[in-house]
Amino acid sequence: MSLAHQFIRSCLTARLDVIESRHATFEPGWDQSLERINASRLIVLCDGRLPYEVNGVSHTLTAGQAILVPTKSHRRWVVPDDRACTLAWFRFHASPPELALTTALVAQVRDVPLEVSAIDRMVGLQHGGVANQLRLDAEAKAVLTRVLVHASPLAEVHDAGPRTRGDRSVARVTTFLNEHFHEPEALNHAMQQTDLSVSHFRKVFREQLGLSPQAFLTRRRMQAARIMLRDDMLSIKQVAANTGYLDPLYFSRQYRRFWGHPPSRDHLRRWSVED
Repeated sequence: MSLAHQFIRSCLTARLDVIESRHATFEPGWDQSLERINASRLIVLCDGRLPYEVNGVSHTLTAGQAILVPTKSHRRWVVPDDRACTLAWFRFHASPPELALTTALVAQVRDVPLEVSAIDRMVGLQHGGVANQLRLDAEAKAVLTRVLVHASPLAEVHDAGPRTRGDRSVARVTTFLNEHFHEPEALNHAMQQTDLSVSHFRKVFREQLGLSPQAFLTRRRMQAARIMLRDDMLSIKQVAANTGYLDPLYFSRQYRRFWGHPPSRDHLRRWSVED
């Protein structure tokens, strides 16, 4: 049985908790810097091309391809400067946990409109009672089965070897920051997740991810803020609060420094989401 088939079988016998589903267009130059993800995700590239790196292995997705990125992977992707790209994706956990993949799975999607429609339907099912949750579980499993039935591993499966204290500490901190970035004291609380000295941990963190813990948190907040600014119901002040900034003026300065323009520009443009 192939690795993809093992993964499908594992997911079909588990309860899937879909925690996000989206369909969005990302502008040329969008940079998703290296991060450790805390949930599995299936991503369908609807349009454009997208260089995608998972655990140090790179693959350029083309329109009509999909990638399954397993939980706890380190991933990075950057939209090329010449063209925007459109993605449809959903993030999920499985109970009991899905097969512990050590590599991503890549597949050619046979019917992109079908899978995008299914992912779009998931958006409306995420808030509701038991019936909606059952439908959401079924939609997710159907998409995974159709897309991954002929998937191939991105890299040869191998034993990554024992993890060091530094590896474990960085993993705990990045997971905490990804989940709690909206809390004003997220960084202080995150530093409590490591048993290393602060100076040693900062050194290990920078060696592994190429940036400081503060820069990692700022990037996470700024990218979340840019997506939130599309919401007609949220003011810039509310977006600031939702991303951990008690002072909206400070948030605006940070946003301008990070993106090169004020949040009001993205708030007016509603730049990325296709409803």
